[in-house]
Amino acid sequence: MPAYLMSVLTRQLALGPDAFLMRYSHSWLVWEPGGWAVPESDAEQSVAETRLEERHAPRQGNGDALCFGLKVPDGTAIRLGRAVDNEIVIADPTVSRFHARLELKDKIWSVTPVNDPALVGEDVVGPGATQQLASGQAIELGGVRLAFYDSKSFKARVSTVPLRPSRQGETRTV
Repeated sequence: MPAYLMSVLTRQLALGPDAFLMRYSHSWLVWEPGGWAVPESDAEQSVAETRLEERHAPRQGNGDALCFGLKVPDGTAIRLGRAVDNEIVIADPTVSRFHARLELKDKIWSVTPVNDPALVGEDVVGPGATQQLASGQAIELGGVRLAFYDSKSFKARVSTVPLRPSRQGETRTV
């Protein structure tokens, strides 16, 4: 599954706004930065866990989002989880090895948790249950929050990212 940093896509949008939608006309899954805290642990522990500071805190981060292009044919399922054989690997110990499946069927995306529940929008979706996705909807797997976007909403999301600081220290957007 192709993955891009949000900052790279922001530059591409700035260089060719009309070509952006033609090139990236598919849906996207975005792993937003910010709001993370690494808990204190013993020196013997070899894996640090990342946790959200507040369950529903607004995403205020200085990092770069990781964007997964969901450019697949209709009828395709995409596995998400910590295991390396998933199409989208989420390297966080709060996520199951095979946590959920995204599926495109009749041009509609849905998510199905496999081994552990997921929070989709405000709904807790249990293993085996399927929830249709709406553009801009948050998906929480373990302690990781992702957001699903269709192509037009994704372009709008990318356009809100600061391109670079101006001389006066302000940021500008595309």
